[in-house]
Amino acid sequence: MLGDAGQALRYYAPSAPLVRYITNIFVWTGERTAFTAWMPAIEGQIFICLGGSVTVRFAHGPDFPVDRPMLVGPMAGTMHMDTGPALVAVGAGMTAAGYLRLIGADATGVIDRTTDLGGLWGDQTVQQLRQRLIDLTCHDARAALLGRWLQRRLVWREAADDWRALALDRWLARGATSLDSLCRDLSLSHRQAARLAATMHGMSPKSLAMRERALRAARALAASGRGTASDHQYADQSHMIRDFKRFIGSTPRHFVETPVARHVFEDPERVGTSIAIIGG
Repeated sequence: MLGDAGQALRYYAPSAPLVRYITNIFVWTGERTAFTAWMPAIEGQIFICLGGSVTVRFAHGPDFPVDRPMLVGPMAGTMHMDTGPALVAVGAGMTAAGYLRLIGADATGVIDRTTDLGGLWGDQTVQQLRQRLIDLTCHDARAALLGRWLQRRLVWREAADDWRALALDRWLARGATSLDSLCRDLSLSHRQAARLAATMHGMSPKSLAMRERALRAARALAASGRGTASDHQYADQSHMIRDFKRFIGSTPRHFVETPVARHVFEDPERVGTSIAIIGG
């Protein structure tokens, strides 16, 4: 995290039954009166504010308050975030399969926006979960409670296309270099694969591949601190800079020269790579 030493993000590994669906569980705390950050384009995440307030703004969009349990939808670009004082929040990053299992709504309706979790899961259910999290004083216990709650919800909800979501996640993890290979994995046509990607990610396979390449390049740069555009599968440096600005929120040079930004991607304690705050 870049900017304010009074902010702390703690990441927790998901339990074995959640590994395919949750990239990580996190607890975010902050004591300062103001904090501003950029978050790279990521998958959807569950964000439950227990105290303080957060305002987010997606690319060229309005401000959205996140002062109650929310779904932060999948992102096609970076997200600007401002926090108020005494922030305490608990949440989890989701894979495509996790989004399908835990949310189930068409991602085209939630991409680059926030959605009230009460409207998706029921107000009473969500408020009971939030109150139980508030009643706990230990951050580790809060993360464990959210993990157990999500694991039970996986059992309650069936997902007929679960295997397709997992295949899409595996395709992205492999580098998302060929749409033909994705279609073979899914036994779908190009048009059907595009429709599935939009339903689960809110984006086309091409845009997903571009986003994944930028995130993969950021991870590699964080590890090595160097590398040319061709090293990261870009045709030229201008192409890489454009994608970094869109999906990471900075130029590659600024990213490499910002130790805290790099640390978020290279930190071995982090379980997933889908949540990163790199601006301040």
